[in-house]
Amino acid sequence: MAFQRSIFKLFGKLGDKVFYRRKGKYLARGESKKKYKRSEGSKQSSKEFGSASTAGRLLRKGFAKYVKRFADNEFIDRLTSKFIRIVNSGPIALKGSRHVTDGDVALLKGMEMNSYTSLDNLLKFKPKTRIEAPDKIYIELPEFMIQNAFNAPLKGMVVVLEFMCCVFDFPGKWGEKIWLEDIVLPLKDGRCPNATLELPMDGAEGKVLVICMGIYFRDSDNRQILNRKSKAAKLLDAVYLREGKIVQFQYPEPPKVIDEDDEPVKRIPWKFGT
Repeated sequence: MAFQRSIFKLFGKLGDKVFYRRKGKYLARGESKKKYKRSEGSKQSSKEFGSASTAGRLLRKGFAKYVKRFADNEFIDRLTSKFIRIVNSGPIALKGSRHVTDGDVALLKGMEMNSYTSLDNLLKFKPKTRIEAPDKIYIELPEFMIQNAFNAPLKGMVVVLEFMCCVFDFPGKWGEKIWLEDIVLPLKDGRCPNATLELPMDGAEGKVLVICMGIYFRDSDNRQILNRKSKAAKLLDAVYLREGKIVQFQYPEPPKVIDEDDEPVKRIPWKFGT
């Protein structure tokens, strides 16, 4: 294994070298000369990995603006790993053909785009999402004092709260962006009243709905403060809508362990007074 140090990063196969990216680093290795016969299990895992990777690319495309503004270099790898977990949580009987909607899509909830800081580190109150499938979705903010509600950087003069919702057709390859109005607040004394955003969700039937929130700060020149610890974004919620309801994923119950003392056994009785 070797590191790519050129300005231009390569991907794929070139001659007898294979170029690839792992954990934010660009690497190169020699092509393997050995030929392996893949097992059926390996083929099934490869197919499901492809499904997870496709889902990850689609989500990144939907939230491209957020990925560019907030995500760190390892976000792609973390997101792919998350989708692999989701696919693998699906029924074992479907192994080899499981998709995102067969698993627990709620595993996306709470995922941070920037590993250097979290939304909770910068925001002292918690937004809430409320979904009334399949018609409406609500995002609710409590009343708060502006000066005390944020962990702002020293040069921060303005805070910007961004919200976005995407509807994804998994295992298909398309999605729909729904832009929500930004909340822009000067960082000074004052009170922000509670707020509710109501969003109709026509066309979400059979789709996965993901809500994301981001926060960043601007300086006195109205420029974004680019310090990586002064910006954050998190997936607030992720649900699968089917037949007008949110699908609640059910994990299979683990097999019951029977204690030897609980096993029914035939015992030979005593005879008294004989």
